[in-house]
Amino acid sequence: MERKDLVRMAIDVHNKTPQGNYSLDEMNDILKKAVFGKDYENYIENGKFDIYRATRDGKIDYALIEQIITEGTKRTLDAASPLLGYIDWQNYAEGDTGEFEIHDGNEKFYISRIAEGTQGLRRQRLYGEKKVVIKPVLHGVKIYEELRRIASGRVDFGHMIDVAIKSFAEQRTLEAYKATKAVFDNISDTKYYQSGTFDEEKMTQLIDFIEAKTGMKASIIGSKQAVRKITGVRGADSNTAKEQMFAMGYYGQFYTTPIYVLNNVLDDNDQFLLPNDLYVIAGDEKFLKGVEEGTTLIIPGNPLNNADLSQEWLMAQRYAIEAVIAAKNGVYRLS
Repeated sequence: MERKDLVRMAIDVHNKTPQGNYSLDEMNDILKKAVFGKDYENYIENGKFDIYRATRDGKIDYALIEQIITEGTKRTLDAASPLLGYIDWQNYAEGDTGEFEIHDGNEKFYISRIAEGTQGLRRQRLYGEKKVVIKPVLHGVKIYEELRRIASGRVDFGHMIDVAIKSFAEQRTLEAYKATKAVFDNISDTKYYQSGTFDEEKMTQLIDFIEAKTGMKASIIGSKQAVRKITGVRGADSNTAKEQMFAMGYYGQFYTTPIYVLNNVLDDNDQFLLPNDLYVIAGDEKFLKGVEEGTTLIIPGNPLNNADLSQEWLMAQRYAIEAVIAAKNGVYRLS
């Protein structure tokens, strides 16, 4: 089986999704042979796998595990929140620079009326393009476990990989939310924000202005707490609107403008990161730019370097996420 198929199978096992005619147990068995070698059964004692001796003898395919964690992190992000669909990911080889070309969403040519048989027009060119360089940053974690627990098979290496995928994905999600909040918090032009309690006319004016300025269809995104404050909408007493409110706790659209809910996240102080703000986004612009360099790096340690003979694994990813908005977007800061 090719490595890309093994990675896909590992992601399905992580998501507990059987693949084709394979059961989850069969898929786990295939992955064990791929990661630990065909003779992995030689490292099973009393029904448990001896990770330490397999590591000592160089039987673990860490390159495959690195690919699994890298791809697993991406797949987890894709399913975590609608916000993460606004990330434009670029993967670069180690040492390369992450560079994005951004076009101003408001660029246009000015069209003039001219007399027949003349061409006396001022020349124009596009100036809206700019290049944004994003430098990836190393993110990592050092995991350790007591050697006696490893040797006795009490450490589930597969579970450790699952937790690593979940942890890296949560950290990237947190950074994406922080970048989004920062860019909308910096909107100061009164044309692009409203404030106070929710008012239908204010929201309509904000949406109309952004759509007229950009020529693109707008969408509303916000936390559950924020979108629930969208009230007093004409037509909200219709059966469809009532069904949406009953099923989801909020209206699915504001007139013709779709509403998308973002799962809120907690900051380091266990406070909600997203405020009660409604973000109005023009078009499907991916305003979050993500740069990823290489794949996940795993470096196993040597138990003899630790006084307690513990086994260590360093896991690291080099990436960065920044918000770069070209088109004009808006925010409704709800009180």
